[in-house]
Amino acid sequence: MTVNYAAFFFTQAPTGHGWTGDYDKLAYIFCASAYKHNITPIHIHLPDDKLICPSHFAYNPIGVSGLVYIRELAYLSFLKKFDHEVVLCDIDQVFVRTIPSIKEGFATRLVNRIHDQASFNGPRIVNKGAIPILQGTVQRMEMMADEYKRWDGDSLAFADSVREAMYKGTKVEFVPEYQYNSRPSLFLKPVNELKPFMFHFKGKEGKQEMIDYGKKVGLI
Repeated sequence: MTVNYAAFFFTQAPTGHGWTGDYDKLAYIFCASAYKHNITPIHIHLPDDKLICPSHFAYNPIGVSGLVYIRELAYLSFLKKFDHEVVLCDIDQVFVRTIPSIKEGFATRLVNRIHDQASFNGPRIVNKGAIPILQGTVQRMEMMADEYKRWDGDSLAFADSVREAMYKGTKVEFVPEYQYNSRPSLFLKPVNELKPFMFHFKGKEGKQEMIDYGKKVGLI
């Protein structure tokens, strides 16, 4: 079995570590890579966003403030309404091959970041079993100062919620960071069976690298 849906968050608010380039182009590359691997992209966005890309359909979260808080609230609201296993991610990621389903009995698959054990930042493969984790994340963020609702607070709250869920018996599948959260330039001579499933073009420089990569592999 494979994961056949990906929900990606997009807003025209300034993001990407100050990158001022063409976000529509990033979204187009993201969607093209998804369709190439039989994954249907779903655009989660704010009501005033206008995104030109081949996404399957759009879902609007309710109006609240704080960018990363909006994202977590949107993911939670979406997952409650969506009956399929889904990848939750941002538009600065590219699918390299089909994504295998979560192991039976597990609620989510997360990236184990070797250099940062305080968070599980990166794409999340989830099913409805992950709803309590996202609920815990939103509840924690509601108690945070506004500055943490704009940046980084989601990573801290999510990691805390994951640990609590695991303590209560929720099964979480952890995978190496290079499989879902590294750039192509950081992955040298991949052995076939270890080939990444996704690339993540993080930071300001990564956004342009994603466009260059998209052109190189024929996604745009």
